Amino acid sequence: GVGADCGATLSTAPLALLRIRGRASTSTLREVLKKAENMGLLEDDVNHGTLIKLGTPTSLASALKNDFESIPDSDGIASPSSIFLKCHQPNQNYQNLPHNLACSGWDIICHASVGAMLFQSFVNNGGACAIGLVEDARAHLEAYPPLPLFPRDYPDTDEGKSYWEGGASFAAGKRSEGIKESMAHWKDWAVLRTCLEGSWGRINTELKRTLRCWKQHDSLERKKPEKKKLDELATCELITKGAVFGRGVASIHWPSLISIDGTSTIVVRGSFGIPFLQLLHGCGRLCHSKSGSDSSKMTGQRRPRRKVRHSAFAVHASPLSKKDSEAHSNLCQQLKTSLSLPALLRCELYCDGKGTLNIGDLILPSEFQNYHDNIIGSDSENGNELLDEKSPLGVVVAGGFSPSRGKCHGICFVGAAKLINTMKGTDNGMGMTIPQSNGRKKMMLKVMIVRDASPTGYALLSILL
Repeated sequence: GVGADCGATLSTAPLALLRIRGRASTSTLREVLKKAENMGLLEDDVNHGTLIKLGTPTSLASALKNDFESIPDSDGIASPSSIFLKCHQPNQNYQNLPHNLACSGWDIICHASVGAMLFQSFVNNGGACAIGLVEDARAHLEAYPPLPLFPRDYPDTDEGKSYWEGGASFAAGKRSEGIKESMAHWKDWAVLRTCLEGSWGRINTELKRTLRCWKQHDSLERKKPEKKKLDELATCELITKGAVFGRGVASIHWPSLISIDGTSTIVVRGSFGIPFLQLLHGCGRLCHSKSGSDSSKMTGQRRPRRKVRHSAFAVHASPLSKKDSEAHSNLCQQLKTSLSLPALLRCELYCDGKGTLNIGDLILPSEFQNYHDNIIGSDSENGNELLDEKSPLGVVVAGGFSPSRGKCHGICFVGAAKLINTMKGTDNGMGMTIPQSNGRKKMMLKVMIVRDASPTGYALLSILL
C-alpha cells in the first residue's frame, strides 16, 4: 500500500468484483457466507453505497487456509481473508417497486484469488444463476426509472462514440483518415451491439450468425430511396442504416441532434437536468386523484359508475391560462439562451397505446403529422423549410416490452435545444400515474415515432436525471 496525506491506505493488489442481484440476493449471501463477521448488519436497512467488511466465512475457511498460506495477510481490502459487501440500490426512492428487483442487490469485492471460488459457491451452493450482458441490459431497462448502461447510454464518451459508429464498418473510414485500429477492435463492438440490441428470446441465434460472419468483409449498404421520404430530407446525417456481420445496425451521428457539426456532445445528467424537468412539468396542469379523506365526505351520495382506468393510462393535462402560458414561454426562452453547450438529454419513452420501439426510430413533435402529410404529397420547396423547422428531436437507443409496466417502453436521447422549442407553447402535456404513489402523476410530453420514413405511432416522453 501507499500512504496518502489523509492517512488512507491505497492497495495495488488485484481485486475481483462479483455482482449478485435479485429478490433473494441477501438470503443467498447468508447461505454462502455462513458465520462470517458482521453478517448481522445485513438484517438492518442499508442505504445505497454502504460498505460492510466481512471476515473469512466458515464455508471457505478450510479451502483458503491451504491456498493462501504463502500470501502475507493485511488489514486492508487486499487481504485474501477479507470480503467487502457494498449495497447496490440505485433507485432507493422506488425500491419497493417490482421493477427494481432485478437490478438491486450487493457488490462483492474480494481478493482476485478468491473470486473464482466464491463464484462457484454462489452457483453450486447458493442457487444463484450466472447471467450475461443480455440479462444485465434487460434489468437496467426494466428498472424504474431505467438505469444507464455503459457504453450505450454514454454517447459523450470515446467508448460510447465507438459503440454507435457502426462497429467494423467504422474501421474502414478511420483507416482512410490515417487512424490505424485493428479490425478486431471494431469487431468486438459489433459483437457487443449484437448482445445488447438483439432479441431477448433468441440472442444465441443472432450471436452465432454474427460470429459466423466474423471473417467476412464488412459492408455498409445504404438503401436507395424510391421517392421523397422523411429520411432523405432531414435525417440522412443522423441515422445511417446498413449491414455489419450479417445483421442490421444503425450508426448514429450525435452532432446532428444539436445542429452543430464538428462539436462534441455533452449529456446532461444529475441535478443539471432539473431546469429541463421543471419546464416539462410546466407544460400543463395535472389533476391529482382525491385522497381518502375527501372521498369519505361522499359517503351518503351515490358515486357515478365508470370504468376503472389502468394505472398506466395517460390523461391529457389541463391547458395553461394565457398568463401562465406566456410565463412558461419566457422560461423556455431564458433556458435556451443560457444553454451555452451542445447538450443531449436522456429520456424515457412509453408507447401511447399499442406499438413498439426499435433502435434507430426517430422522435418528432406530435404536431409533425400534419406537416408530414403535406410534404409527402407535394414537391414544393416549402416542404424542405418545414422539415428544417421540425427536424427530429432525438433517436431511440433501446426498447422492449416491460412486464411491470404492461406496455412497450424504451430509452432515447434528444437535443436539449430542440426539446425546449417543442415544449414552448405546447398543448401536448400528458399525465401518468407514478406506481404506488397514492395517485401522484408526473408530466410527460406526447411525441411521434417515425420508422423508415413512416409514422408508426405516438409515445410519451419523460426526462431522466
